[in-house]
Order: sequence, then structure tokens, then C-alpha cells
Amino acid sequence: GEAIIGGVSDDPYNFRTFVRSSSPKGAAYCHIGTEMCYVEQNLGIPPPFKIEKGQPSRGINEAGLAFTCALAIEEVPKEDKKVLKGQSLANLSHRLMNSCSSVDEAIDVLLSAESV
Repeated sequence: GEAIIGGVSDDPYNFRTFVRSSSPKGAAYCHIGTEMCYVEQNLGIPPPFKIEKGQPSRGINEAGLAFTCALAIEEVPKEDKKVLKGQSLANLSHRLMNSCSSVDEAIDVLLSAESV
């Protein structure tokens, strides 16, 4: 079948998105999504948040589960950083797309992350 992913970047001047497919060995599901890439040479400053290579910002897997993300950056007090295990947005996004087939499964993965 065919798949179409559409989306608009919140900041089209400093970010680019590219459609990527992912078929990791051992994953339950393949997926397609858009990878966020920061265009640092436009402003000559680092990105406003950590961008990881291969970080999907939206996508859909072969089970039909789709996601998109919106970031709300929050400063975590130093004493809380020891308590929260956290993980990267890229890893969390890939976990959602590679292993979840339902919203309930995705919610379990998100809640297990504690922080991103």
C-alpha cells in the first residue's frame, strides 16, 4: 500500500525534516517517519534542545500506530535528576514505533520513560 506523512516544522528556518524508513533487525514493526535535522549554519548557534541523529519527530508503523511530538523543555532541579532515569527522545520514539501496536502499549512505554 501507499503511505503519506505530512507535517509542518514549527521552525522551518533552522530545522529540516526528511522522510526516513526504518526496518531494524529484531523489531516487531517497521516504520516510516520524519527525521529532524538542525541547520546550525543558518544562525551559527547550537540548537535550542538536544537533537540526535535519526531522531524521528512523527511517524507511523506497519501496525498502524502513528505519533507526532511536541517538545516542552522544562528545567529539572538537580535533586530530581538523580531520581528520574530518563531517556532520549530518539530512543523513546524508536521504541514506540518498533514495538507498539496500540495506543495502550504506547502509553505504557511513555509512562515507563519517566522523563525524556
